[in-house]
Amino acid sequence: DDKVTVTEGIQSYIPAGAHNIKLKSNEVMTVGDLLHAVILQNANDAAVALAIETSGSVEDFATLANEFCKRVGAENTNIVTPNGLHDENHYTTAKDLAIISCYAMKNEIFREIVATKKATLSNEFFKEPRYIKNKNRLLKELDGCTGIKTGFTKEAGRCLVASRKVNQMEVVCVVLNCGPMFEECSELLKKAGQEFSLCELLPEYNHVGSCEVVNGKQILKINVMNKEGFVYPLTKDEQSLVRVVASFPKTLIAPIEKGQSVGEINIYLSNQLIFSTKIYSIEDVRTINFKDIMNKVIEKML
Repeated sequence: DDKVTVTEGIQSYIPAGAHNIKLKSNEVMTVGDLLHAVILQNANDAAVALAIETSGSVEDFATLANEFCKRVGAENTNIVTPNGLHDENHYTTAKDLAIISCYAMKNEIFREIVATKKATLSNEFFKEPRYIKNKNRLLKELDGCTGIKTGFTKEAGRCLVASRKVNQMEVVCVVLNCGPMFEECSELLKKAGQEFSLCELLPEYNHVGSCEVVNGKQILKINVMNKEGFVYPLTKDEQSLVRVVASFPKTLIAPIEKGQSVGEINIYLSNQLIFSTKIYSIEDVRTINFKDIMNKVIEKML
């Protein structure tokens, strides 16, 4: 709901023929409406307005965006323009777009916007509101489609990031420089739903086993567990290739604190490590002291 005042000269960033909503200098719109314009309508001017509002300049926004990309694992991406318009140094990959999209879909506001089919943009400059429609046809044509974004430049061609909920999982598909982008994405998303299912490979708060305790007071064994669970999409053939390897010592030496890390679980698909988490002790164990030892000796003598 924050208000954004459009800065002067914003149209200088937008080449002739590029999609825009014809923002005017000093026009006031909300962040939410500008986001709708960017995602539904590919509004290049709205993207620039948001970039300047966020960072003060297009250049500083690019720096912030590149820091974000590296942080989420998009290693082969370099952002120059906030709207994706062509620049020789502005590039990404299908995999990086999938990584960024999966991260973004964790945000409920983003999810809501990319699934919106049409919207009305209000403003404090024009008397008449703007009406926009989502350019992603799959929201209407593909059952379970949840987003995400179309894109086009002459140099990049037709591009689409699409997502779909199926078999208790959500699949993200990316096609670049693809003429029949809607058809290709639709087929790939359907294929993923037919071939993959989401498998629980490790339950949360799962009892892994027990360890003997040396030099502990009263407790001779403690239970250990993992806290974090793990689910993963697999084909039927891949399910037989999963190995869950729990590594922890048979014997621990007191003192031991509840929640102390004592080992780890690694999950492999064939020979590829796909998940790792720690194993923790469930109980506290205090160290036996000299007085305790003498009491035990006396008990035996009696």
